[in-house]
Amino acid sequence: MTRYDSLYLTIALALDLGLDMSQADIKSAFVNGDLHEEVWIIPPPGIGLDGKVLHLLKSLYGLKQAPLAWFERLSSALAELGFLSCSFDSCVFISPEYNVIILIYVDDITTVGTKSDMHKVYQHPTKHFTIMIKEGLFYLLRIEILYTATSLKL
Repeated sequence: MTRYDSLYLTIALALDLGLDMSQADIKSAFVNGDLHEEVWIIPPPGIGLDGKVLHLLKSLYGLKQAPLAWFERLSSALAELGFLSCSFDSCVFISPEYNVIILIYVDDITTVGTKSDMHKVYQHPTKHFTIMIKEGLFYLLRIEILYTATSLKL
């Protein structure tokens, strides 16, 4: 998960360089994770599968492997675009090809860059995931972001 200092630095950089900021949310993120081992579950009662045991082919919310499986899947999708994970924070991705910085917090993605490059970057993951893109940055990691005529307040 992105560290607060990485988030603050990226927002300050965006403001200083006049870059755009946006947020994206991946729908049902953990279900997109691939499992690397066999996982069997007993379904909850009342769904008509009493007495059955299910073999999972995809990750589910609540599995201890789910966050890592999701992060690995998202990281590989970003790597296809040429994004590299930063050594100081593995949830910050930078691309030498695009003028874009991506910060990951579970299934929330904060993107900083030029509008045209962000648009190009968002085209690729939509092939793999259902993404809801929100222009601007308004609420992230329990921090409300307020824009005024002359400043940005956290």
